[in-house]
Amino acid sequence: MLQAIRGRAASWVVKILFFFLILSFAVWGIGDIFRDAGPDSTVAEVGEIQIDARSFDRSVRQQVDRFRGLYGPDFDLRIALELGLHREVLNQLIRDALFAQASGRLGLRPGADLIAEGIRRDTLFAEPGTGQFDRMRFEQFLLSVGMTEADYVAARAQELTRGQLAAVVAVGAAPPQALTDALYRYRYETRTADVLILRNDDITDVPEPTDDELAAFHEENGARFTAPEYRELTLVTLTPDDLAEEISISEAELLDEYDQRLGFYEQPEKRTFNQVIIEDAEIAQAVAAAARETDGGLTPAASAAGVEDEVLPLEDTEREDMPVAELADAGFALPLGGISDPVQTPFGWHILELTRIEEPGVVPFEDVRDDIEQALRYDRAIDGLFEIGNTFDDALAGGATLDEAADLIGLEAQAIPAVSRSGAAMEDGTLPELDILSEVLEEAFAIDPDDGDATSHLVETDDGGYFVVRVDGVTAPALRPLETIRDDVAEAWAEGQREVATLALAESAAERLDTGEAIAEVAEAIGAELEDTPELLRDGSNRGDLPSTVVTGLFQENEGGVVVAATANGQVVARLASITGASAGSDAQRLESLAEEAAEQMAGDLILQFTEALHGTFDVEIHEQAIERLYTSGGDNPYSPGM
Repeated sequence: MLQAIRGRAASWVVKILFFFLILSFAVWGIGDIFRDAGPDSTVAEVGEIQIDARSFDRSVRQQVDRFRGLYGPDFDLRIALELGLHREVLNQLIRDALFAQASGRLGLRPGADLIAEGIRRDTLFAEPGTGQFDRMRFEQFLLSVGMTEADYVAARAQELTRGQLAAVVAVGAAPPQALTDALYRYRYETRTADVLILRNDDITDVPEPTDDELAAFHEENGARFTAPEYRELTLVTLTPDDLAEEISISEAELLDEYDQRLGFYEQPEKRTFNQVIIEDAEIAQAVAAAARETDGGLTPAASAAGVEDEVLPLEDTEREDMPVAELADAGFALPLGGISDPVQTPFGWHILELTRIEEPGVVPFEDVRDDIEQALRYDRAIDGLFEIGNTFDDALAGGATLDEAADLIGLEAQAIPAVSRSGAAMEDGTLPELDILSEVLEEAFAIDPDDGDATSHLVETDDGGYFVVRVDGVTAPALRPLETIRDDVAEAWAEGQREVATLALAESAAERLDTGEAIAEVAEAIGAELEDTPELLRDGSNRGDLPSTVVTGLFQENEGGVVVAATANGQVVARLASITGASAGSDAQRLESLAEEAAEQMAGDLILQFTEALHGTFDVEIHEQAIERLYTSGGDNPYSPGM
């Protein structure tokens, strides 16, 4: 996978992929990136906004971690730089800065209440089960991304502002009907094919390889049988947990913090209702009237009227959580035990019975005291880590060994046995359990082992901790001797022979089909399995186990055309049997969906054009030398990863 991406690094496809992945993983902390950092530590200037080098580098590394989750542990900073990921991150930050300045010029700024409400309603900070805002989850999130509360609030404000501006720019984007019809005909044309299935495992007459054949195959495929480079490491870590338990917070400090955060502990009024939805207006009126006169309220009244739908509860509901505004107005005007008049919505006529009221209030200090204490401990632990980290770094810079510097601050150096870049131990070695192992290996394999004592800089982790890693030994990549892996080489050779034989059989079948021979006769002659396909869609969403290349090929052929493609364990030969056009007027739902999709794409184009126009309004200057210092080996820039 990584080799395929590398091979297409300069293509527009990969650039678009990066753009949308980076956009979808928008980096919080934009306010921390945009600040007056001075020319020597600034990677770009956008009007009056400066993009700080340290924070830019942190954003790049965060994206590397996210791509590693998609492509596996081998995706590291080196590959990201080869693919231009850092450039896409910088472009996104520049776009954000342009929008921030344009919003400021237009006076767009969301109110504090809107920002606070958005944070309280963010499901990321919701307590499981109740869905209520959880202050501890919020604090843990801030800790994990290395942000202060003020930074996060500023970031949310900028995000809301950019959204408002983008919505204004994109308003009115709508495709003409002719375009939607053409898109429909293109997308929903279907094709069927007859398919021959050929499996490598069905080739059973592969001879035993000779010694010379095995030796040649082993040499020609050396990369396949080469052990990776391994490195023996020494690691010193310093985490917030190392300090947090030792930190004492006074009761006065806790109360003061509670007062400062009081806005987050405010709870709006909540109400619990019984609700029934009835399609007929007259029946709904009758049920509401009967419910007011019946001791049991809404449930027996609905049952007596023959309403089949059960009465459903709406529990602990805030006004803003009601499905529609009219229903909220009716429900929150009721006294306890009251029955509403029927309220019409697109779903029918709603009748509400108010069964419980939870008055607005503030979460008591006692209920959140422990959460506040833990959050403050972590905040101070991070501050303390910074000071200890500086002491540690100074000791290393002063000539102390890694072990001596660790002893100075009361830490132990940890030995890590020989490990590959992907995180695999050599032979039967056992690696320690480390949440930051991928970060450690990225740094360790970026070190030149011949450079001094082969020790990294002090590296900050995503959770606010630090580590230093030293390379103690290197086992170079080496071709495994044939005698130690003879069975593996023999099996790989045989598999290759089966693949070649299956491909030759598939190509022979395709030639016979091209001459007009019946596909059933060809299937019987070569011992292939014959299947037919469903009405395949162009996007391949209903292709089942067929390779996507088969579907792509079939939509490029005329009837009778033949496509050959590899599968995970063989080949398929497909002959196009039929083509069925799509009628745009027969599927209103899909037409509407296509129109919405086209409108979104048009809106995106408008936003991109607006962004380009902003380049002409605000000066954009990229400091290439600052970027080069970040990612060039041997530089004296403090953020250099030592590559």
